[in-house]
Amino acid sequence: MEEQAISDLVRDVLDVDVLAVRHMNFGHNSLTYDVQLPERHIMVRTHHNASVFAHTERNITLLARLGLPVPHIITTDLTMTHVPFGYMLLDKIPGRDLRYELAAMSHEQMTVLAQQIVSFQHKVMALAPGRGYGFVAIGGEGPYASWLQLIKDAVYKSLSVVRQGPLGEKMPDIGNKLSQFEAYLEHVPPTCFLDDLTTKNVLIQHGRLQGCIDFDCVCYGDPLFNLSLTQTGVLSDVGEPGLFYVEELCRCWQITEQQRQVVNFYSAIHAIDFLKFQFEDPGEGHGLWTERMLKAINSWLEL
Repeated sequence: MEEQAISDLVRDVLDVDVLAVRHMNFGHNSLTYDVQLPERHIMVRTHHNASVFAHTERNITLLARLGLPVPHIITTDLTMTHVPFGYMLLDKIPGRDLRYELAAMSHEQMTVLAQQIVSFQHKVMALAPGRGYGFVAIGGEGPYASWLQLIKDAVYKSLSVVRQGPLGEKMPDIGNKLSQFEAYLEHVPPTCFLDDLTTKNVLIQHGRLQGCIDFDCVCYGDPLFNLSLTQTGVLSDVGEPGLFYVEELCRCWQITEQQRQVVNFYSAIHAIDFLKFQFEDPGEGHGLWTERMLKAINSWLEL
């Protein structure tokens, strides 16, 4: 999408001068722009499938009532009557994704952040249980009948892609571990949690939390799935300097030894999914990263 189209949109909707528009290089489900106005910055999220944002405003409103530091929504238009895409205009929260800041944070700062993130999750987990499992709006009906069904789907979809590529023979057989945790997975209740509050969507400035973003959906199932995604994200994007933060999350969450094993199992699943994206879109220097992820998968699966 052209920056000029975004500039025209903001000027028409807010009746202000637009000084600059910068496309942000993130977001799997939408195109996001940082727009500089005379006295502030705002964020513009767009999508040609406006239904992606169908529940975002309501989700953000409900999370704000729980006391989470979410962005203020200026306006939303999903009708696609004036422009060929749905859009949301939001006040910009300062800072950068945690993955870019974590290595420079002190242990004290990591501890404070871990306490905050766990507190946010516990507030969301206290919402009413879901109807079904999976990634939906707050209060929505999940597409899966059980958490076990979702996990099996996640495992085998990613494996089927990765095994077609050069890593096929190196991928461990995760089936034994899946069988080991099957009884646990069958009895996971449909608890609401923030699935993508990880090394992304947590905005940090000078080592301190500024706010959280990207709430198109939540997930109903096992909240440890989020903790494990954070562990995988830290290993992928930060490495050794960020592992203290993961341990602080586990400590603040007060997880048991069995739950720690579950977190590692989930982390292996996420790592395989990361490898799937790497296989589909390889980049420069991915060889060392791939070896690091494979080593982690084997460690998490205790192979």
